Amino acid sequence: MTFGKPTLGTFKLGRDFGLFAFDVIINDMTLLGLGGAFLSEDPAHTSLGGLGFGYVYTDRLAQMNYTTPDWGGFQGTLGIFQPFDGNGARSADTPGFHGKATYSWKGAVAGTVSATFLVQDVITSAATPTDEDIQGFDVFGKVSIGDLGLLGYYYDAEGMSSLAIGGLVFPGFGTPADNPASVTFEPEEVDGYMLQATYTIGKARLGVNWASNEQDNVTPIENEKLTFGVYYNLTPALTLVAEYSNQESEITTVGGGTDETSNINLGAIMFF
Repeated sequence: MTFGKPTLGTFKLGRDFGLFAFDVIINDMTLLGLGGAFLSEDPAHTSLGGLGFGYVYTDRLAQMNYTTPDWGGFQGTLGIFQPFDGNGARSADTPGFHGKATYSWKGAVAGTVSATFLVQDVITSAATPTDEDIQGFDVFGKVSIGDLGLLGYYYDAEGMSSLAIGGLVFPGFGTPADNPASVTFEPEEVDGYMLQATYTIGKARLGVNWASNEQDNVTPIENEKLTFGVYYNLTPALTLVAEYSNQESEITTVGGGTDETSNINLGAIMFF
Protein backbone atom coordinates (compact mmCIF):
# COMPACT_ATOMS: atom_id res chain seq x y z
CA MET A 1 0.00 0.00 0.00
CA THR A 2 1.34 3.41 -1.03
CA PHE A 3 -0.24 6.77 -0.26
CA GLY A 4 0.76 10.42 0.06
CA LYS A 5 0.65 13.90 -1.47
CA PRO A 6 3.17 15.82 -3.62
CA THR A 7 3.76 18.33 -0.81
CA LEU A 8 3.69 15.74 1.99
CA GLY A 9 5.69 12.84 0.59
CA THR A 10 4.83 9.18 0.21
CA PHE A 11 4.35 6.34 2.67
CA LYS A 12 4.77 2.69 1.66
CA LEU A 13 3.48 -0.15 3.84
CA GLY A 14 3.76 -3.81 2.80
CA ARG A 15 5.96 -6.19 0.85
CA ASP A 16 7.92 -4.85 -2.09
CA PHE A 17 11.42 -4.82 -3.53
CA GLY A 18 14.01 -3.34 -1.17
CA LEU A 19 16.04 -0.19 -1.74
CA PHE A 20 19.53 -1.72 -1.81
CA ALA A 21 20.63 -2.66 -5.37
CA PHE A 22 17.19 -1.89 -6.85
CA ASP A 23 18.29 0.83 -9.29
CA VAL A 24 21.01 -1.25 -10.92
CA ILE A 25 18.74 -4.27 -11.33
CA ILE A 26 15.95 -2.44 -13.13
CA ASN A 27 18.49 -0.70 -15.41
CA ASP A 28 20.50 -3.82 -16.27
CA MET A 29 19.97 -4.45 -19.98
CA THR A 30 20.23 -8.23 -19.43
CA LEU A 31 17.09 -8.14 -17.28
CA LEU A 32 15.19 -8.65 -20.56
CA GLY A 33 17.50 -11.46 -21.62
CA LEU A 34 19.49 -14.19 -19.90
CA GLY A 35 22.73 -12.61 -18.70
CA GLY A 36 24.86 -14.98 -16.65
CA ALA A 37 24.21 -18.70 -16.28
CA PHE A 38 23.99 -19.84 -12.64
CA LEU A 39 25.75 -23.20 -12.97
CA SER A 40 27.83 -23.56 -16.08
CA GLU A 41 27.51 -27.32 -16.44
CA ASP A 42 23.82 -27.42 -15.49
CA PRO A 43 22.02 -24.04 -15.79
CA ALA A 44 19.67 -23.73 -12.83
CA HIS A 45 17.83 -20.57 -13.87
CA THR A 46 15.96 -19.52 -17.00
CA SER A 47 17.26 -15.99 -16.38
CA LEU A 48 19.82 -14.74 -13.90
CA GLY A 49 20.55 -11.27 -15.31
CA GLY A 50 23.52 -9.94 -13.39
CA LEU A 51 22.99 -11.60 -10.00
CA GLY A 52 26.39 -12.65 -8.73
CA PHE A 53 28.04 -10.47 -11.38
CA GLY A 54 28.11 -6.85 -10.28
CA TYR A 55 25.23 -6.79 -7.81
CA VAL A 56 23.17 -8.89 -5.39
CA TYR A 57 19.43 -9.57 -5.41
CA THR A 58 17.52 -6.74 -3.73
CA ASP A 59 14.89 -9.17 -2.35
CA ARG A 60 11.24 -8.48 -1.54
CA LEU A 61 10.95 -7.11 1.99
CA ALA A 62 8.03 -6.48 4.34
CA GLN A 63 8.73 -2.81 4.94
CA MET A 64 7.50 0.62 6.06
CA ASN A 65 9.08 3.57 4.24
CA TYR A 66 8.71 7.32 3.99
CA THR A 67 9.83 9.16 0.83
CA THR A 68 10.16 12.94 0.81
CA PRO A 69 8.55 15.19 -1.80
CA ASP A 70 10.56 15.99 -4.93
CA TRP A 71 12.75 18.95 -3.96
CA GLY A 72 14.17 20.16 -7.25
CA GLY A 73 15.13 16.64 -8.34
CA PHE A 74 16.21 15.40 -4.91
CA GLN A 75 14.30 12.75 -2.96
CA GLY A 76 15.14 10.78 0.15
CA THR A 77 13.69 7.55 1.55
CA LEU A 78 14.07 6.10 5.03
CA GLY A 79 12.40 2.98 6.37
CA ILE A 80 12.43 -0.21 8.39
CA PHE A 81 11.93 -3.79 7.22
CA GLN A 82 11.16 -7.15 8.78
CA PRO A 83 14.52 -8.85 9.42
CA PHE A 84 15.20 -12.16 7.74
CA ASP A 85 17.44 -15.12 8.39
CA GLY A 86 20.71 -15.42 6.55
CA ASN A 87 22.70 -18.41 5.37
CA GLY A 88 24.70 -19.06 8.54
CA ALA A 89 22.74 -16.72 10.81
CA ARG A 90 19.24 -15.99 12.11
CA SER A 91 17.55 -12.64 12.51
CA ALA A 92 17.72 -10.75 15.79
CA ASP A 93 14.69 -9.18 17.49
CA THR A 94 15.13 -5.68 16.04
CA PRO A 95 13.97 -4.50 12.61
CA GLY A 96 16.34 -3.78 9.76
CA PHE A 97 16.90 -0.23 8.53
CA HIS A 98 17.44 1.02 5.01
CA GLY A 99 17.55 4.36 3.22
CA LYS A 100 18.10 5.99 -0.15
CA ALA A 101 19.01 9.40 -1.56
CA THR A 102 18.34 10.19 -5.24
CA TYR A 103 19.00 13.19 -7.47
CA SER A 104 17.67 13.38 -11.04
CA TRP A 105 18.01 16.09 -13.68
CA LYS A 106 16.79 16.77 -17.22
CA GLY A 107 18.33 18.43 -20.25
CA ALA A 108 20.59 17.51 -23.16
CA VAL A 109 22.51 15.30 -20.74
CA ALA A 110 19.83 13.86 -18.44
CA GLY A 111 20.61 11.53 -15.59
CA THR A 112 20.11 10.08 -12.13
CA VAL A 113 22.48 9.38 -9.24
CA SER A 114 21.53 7.51 -6.09
CA ALA A 115 23.01 5.95 -2.97
CA THR A 116 21.47 3.44 -0.55
CA PHE A 117 22.33 1.70 2.70
CA LEU A 118 21.01 -1.35 4.53
CA VAL A 119 21.73 -2.73 8.02
CA GLN A 120 20.25 -5.58 10.08
CA ASP A 121 21.30 -7.39 13.27
CA VAL A 122 21.71 -11.18 13.20
CA ILE A 123 22.87 -13.96 15.52
CA THR A 124 25.23 -16.43 13.89
CA SER A 125 24.51 -20.18 13.76
CA ALA A 126 28.02 -21.22 14.85
CA ALA A 127 28.81 -23.52 17.76
CA THR A 128 29.55 -20.30 19.66
CA PRO A 129 26.90 -17.82 18.43
CA THR A 130 27.85 -14.13 18.16
CA ASP A 131 26.02 -10.92 17.29
CA GLU A 132 26.83 -9.68 13.80
CA ASP A 133 25.37 -7.40 11.13
CA ILE A 134 24.18 -7.65 7.57
CA GLN A 135 25.17 -4.29 6.16
CA GLY A 136 25.93 -2.66 2.84
CA PHE A 137 25.96 0.52 0.81
CA ASP A 138 25.91 1.26 -2.91
CA VAL A 139 26.18 4.12 -5.38
CA PHE A 140 24.51 4.24 -8.80
CA GLY A 141 24.56 6.65 -11.70
CA LYS A 142 23.27 6.84 -15.26
CA VAL A 143 23.22 9.50 -17.97
CA SER A 144 21.50 9.75 -21.34
CA ILE A 145 23.06 11.73 -24.19
CA GLY A 146 20.67 11.49 -27.11
CA ASP A 147 20.43 7.80 -27.99
CA LEU A 148 23.48 6.89 -25.91
CA GLY A 149 23.05 5.59 -22.35
CA LEU A 150 25.87 5.14 -19.83
CA LEU A 151 25.62 3.46 -16.41
CA GLY A 152 27.94 2.81 -13.48
CA TYR A 153 27.38 1.02 -10.16
CA TYR A 154 29.43 -0.02 -7.12
CA TYR A 155 28.56 -1.71 -3.81
CA ASP A 156 30.35 -2.91 -0.69
CA ALA A 157 28.74 -5.19 1.91
CA GLU A 158 29.13 -7.68 4.76
CA GLY A 159 26.91 -10.64 5.61
CA MET A 160 25.97 -11.13 1.97
CA SER A 161 27.14 -13.52 -0.68
CA SER A 162 27.68 -12.32 -4.23
CA LEU A 163 24.12 -13.46 -5.01
CA ALA A 164 21.87 -12.28 -2.20
CA ILE A 165 21.45 -10.37 1.04
CA GLY A 166 22.19 -12.76 3.92
CA GLY A 167 23.72 -15.31 1.57
CA LEU A 168 22.44 -17.66 -1.13
CA VAL A 169 24.35 -20.74 -2.37
CA PHE A 170 27.43 -19.26 -0.67
CA PRO A 171 26.91 -18.41 3.03
CA GLY A 172 26.60 -14.88 4.31
CA PHE A 173 28.22 -16.01 7.58
CA GLY A 174 30.67 -18.84 8.18
CA THR A 175 34.11 -19.98 9.23
CA PRO A 176 36.71 -17.61 7.74
CA ALA A 177 38.82 -19.23 5.02
CA ASP A 178 42.06 -18.22 6.73
CA ASN A 179 40.98 -19.69 10.10
CA PRO A 180 39.03 -22.94 9.48
CA ALA A 181 39.36 -24.02 13.13
CA SER A 182 37.35 -21.05 14.39
CA VAL A 183 34.29 -21.91 16.54
CA THR A 184 32.65 -18.59 15.64
CA PHE A 185 31.28 -17.33 12.33
CA GLU A 186 32.31 -14.14 10.57
CA PRO A 187 30.38 -12.20 7.93
CA GLU A 188 31.27 -12.66 4.30
CA GLU A 189 32.84 -9.54 2.78
CA VAL A 190 31.80 -8.76 -0.78
CA ASP A 191 32.02 -5.91 -3.22
CA GLY A 192 31.31 -5.46 -6.89
CA TYR A 193 30.64 -3.11 -9.77
CA MET A 194 28.88 -2.94 -13.12
CA LEU A 195 29.52 -0.73 -16.16
CA GLN A 196 27.13 -0.53 -19.10
CA ALA A 197 26.75 1.34 -22.38
CA THR A 198 23.73 1.15 -24.69
CA TYR A 199 22.78 2.83 -27.97
CA THR A 200 19.29 2.97 -29.48
CA ILE A 201 18.74 2.79 -33.25
CA GLY A 202 15.07 2.95 -34.13
CA LYS A 203 13.36 0.04 -32.38
CA ALA A 204 16.65 -1.70 -31.54
CA ARG A 205 18.88 -1.19 -28.51
CA LEU A 206 22.48 -2.38 -28.66
CA GLY A 207 24.49 -2.73 -25.46
CA VAL A 208 27.60 -3.96 -23.72
CA ASN A 209 27.73 -4.82 -20.04
CA TRP A 210 30.81 -5.53 -17.89
CA ALA A 211 30.44 -6.66 -14.27
CA SER A 212 32.55 -8.10 -11.45
CA ASN A 213 32.03 -9.38 -7.89
CA GLU A 214 34.54 -10.47 -5.26
CA GLN A 215 34.05 -12.35 -1.97
CA ASP A 216 37.00 -12.12 0.43
CA ASN A 217 36.39 -13.82 3.77
CA VAL A 218 34.30 -17.01 4.06
CA THR A 219 34.28 -18.30 0.46
CA PRO A 220 36.88 -16.27 -1.45
CA ILE A 221 35.73 -16.14 -5.06
CA GLU A 222 35.86 -13.71 -7.98
CA ASN A 223 33.16 -13.52 -10.65
CA GLU A 224 33.43 -11.57 -13.92
CA LYS A 225 31.01 -11.31 -16.83
CA LEU A 226 30.97 -9.57 -20.21
CA THR A 227 27.72 -9.42 -22.20
CA PHE A 228 26.91 -8.03 -25.65
CA GLY A 229 23.21 -7.71 -26.40
CA VAL A 230 20.69 -6.61 -29.04
CA TYR A 231 17.07 -6.00 -27.99
CA TYR A 232 14.50 -5.29 -30.73
CA ASN A 233 10.96 -4.09 -29.94
CA LEU A 234 8.97 -5.96 -32.58
CA THR A 235 5.70 -4.75 -31.01
CA PRO A 236 4.94 -2.84 -27.79
CA ALA A 237 4.34 -6.24 -26.14
CA LEU A 238 7.08 -8.34 -27.77
CA THR A 239 10.86 -7.85 -27.63
CA LEU A 240 13.31 -10.07 -29.53
CA VAL A 241 16.60 -10.75 -27.74
CA ALA A 242 20.09 -11.82 -28.85
CA GLU A 243 22.96 -12.01 -26.34
CA TYR A 244 26.51 -13.28 -26.09
CA SER A 245 28.01 -13.65 -22.60
CA ASN A 246 31.41 -14.76 -21.34
CA GLN A 247 31.74 -15.35 -17.62
CA GLU A 248 34.49 -16.56 -15.32
CA SER A 249 34.46 -17.65 -11.67
CA GLU A 250 37.66 -18.26 -9.72
CA ILE A 251 37.98 -19.68 -6.21
CA THR A 252 40.93 -17.67 -4.90
CA THR A 253 41.98 -19.90 -1.99
CA VAL A 254 44.93 -22.29 -2.28
CA GLY A 255 43.85 -25.30 -4.33
CA GLY A 256 40.91 -23.44 -5.86
CA GLY A 257 39.91 -23.59 -9.48
CA THR A 258 38.56 -21.51 -12.33
CA ASP A 259 35.42 -22.02 -14.39
CA GLU A 260 34.87 -20.15 -17.67
CA THR A 261 31.69 -20.28 -19.73
CA SER A 262 30.47 -18.65 -22.91
CA ASN A 263 26.88 -18.73 -24.11
CA ILE A 264 24.80 -17.40 -27.00
CA ASN A 265 21.15 -16.76 -26.26
CA LEU A 266 18.32 -16.11 -28.72
CA GLY A 267 14.75 -15.59 -27.62
CA ALA A 268 11.87 -13.25 -26.97
CA ILE A 269 10.07 -11.71 -24.01
CA MET A 270 6.36 -10.89 -24.02
CA PHE A 271 4.75 -8.29 -21.75
CA PHE A 272 1.09 -8.71 -20.84
